[in-house]
Parts: sequence; structure tokens; C-alpha cells
Amino acid sequence: MRIALSVLFAATAVFPAHAEDRLQVRPGMSLAEVTELLKPKCREYIVDGKGEKYVTCILGEGHVPSVITATITRKDRTEYVQWRDLLADLPAKDHADKAAADLGFTSASSTCTLFEKELPCWAGEAGTILYDGGYDAGSGIYTLYLDNDEIRKDGAQ
Repeated sequence: MRIALSVLFAATAVFPAHAEDRLQVRPGMSLAEVTELLKPKCREYIVDGKGEKYVTCILGEGHVPSVITATITRKDRTEYVQWRDLLADLPAKDHADKAAADLGFTSASSTCTLFEKELPCWAGEAGTILYDGGYDAGSGIYTLYLDNDEIRKDGAQ
């Protein structure tokens, strides 16, 4: 019995649900949940705003560090997350597909409009959409967005 439990524990430790999910923040989370997840990882953690809160988490060092930002509605629910991740190398062609899978998106990629731009996107649970903001070769930053219009609409009421 002990051996079976040890093997089971080792398997779950080696294969977590989303092995590459370094973001962890999702639409629907409260400010307290976002703070609990991000603050220990951040070099700098900033919360600002009256009513709506704006969270900024600066990860790492250097001229262009990775940054996670989130907007939290007046009803204390995260509705928008931007993840600007510094990549050492040009990303593989399927980088966005892998990121979508790592973040738990199972839908096929389609095209959606965000900030008046057509971007690859994936539909997720409860109305959350993942947008691929792409790679900026000049800065080495790859940007992903998580957005949930239903939470935004509910938070504005």
C-alpha cells in the first residue's frame, strides 16, 4: 500500500495538470486570490485604482522583464490579464498553440478582434478567451491576453 501511494504521489508531482502554467491567474479570481498567487513571485507587486483595481507584477530582472497585469472589477473579479513574457529565443511556430494547451484551452485556434486587431484566439471555459498578441523581435517579448467580456459586463453593473 505504501509503495502504491508513493508511486501515485510521484506521478502527480511529475505530471501536474498544466506543467507550463506559470501564469496561474485567471479571469474570475478575486484580488486576494491574485495577490496570493503572484505577490510571492514578483520582484515588484503594485495594486492601484479606485473601484476597479489594476495589478502589475514585474517578474525577474533586466531592461525588459516579464510582466503580468490584471484588471479586477468593482465586484472583485479579474476580467482581463495580460502576460508579457521575455523569451530568450525566437519562439517556435507552434508557441501560441502550446501556450494555449498549457493554460488549459482545448478549443481549436480561430481569429478574434482585440484592440481593433485580428489575433489568433482560443475560447475557454465560462467565456474566457485567450488571445495571442505575438512576438516582438525587438524586445524579445511574447504577449498573451486572457479576457472575459461576461465578467466585464457584470462588473460594470
